Amino acid sequence: MERDCLLGQGAARIIRDRLMEQSDEFRMWVCDICGLQAHVEQGEKVKECRVCGTIKVSKIRIPYGAKLTIQELQAMNIVPRILPTPYLDTDIQTDQ
Repeated sequence: MERDCLLGQGAARIIRDRLMEQSDEFRMWVCDICGLQAHVEQGEKVKECRVCGTIKVSKIRIPYGAKLTIQELQAMNIVPRILPTPYLDTDIQTDQ
């Protein structure tokens, strides 16, 4: 029966279902430029990245296990970065 579910919906869909919908979903703010966790104050609606000093931040959904893995890596001085959207510099002119 499990084999039929994997074949019918695909392995990526099953993994997403098990880690996000049926488990703990965690929402966090990340900087669009450097990819590190951003600082957000809910009362004053202040959203900023304290590393690069920008206000370009995005709210993402990740599994809680991924959040714990990121924190464990940061404790070992390995800094993973999450880039939700590609950063496009508006000052650069592109020839199109």
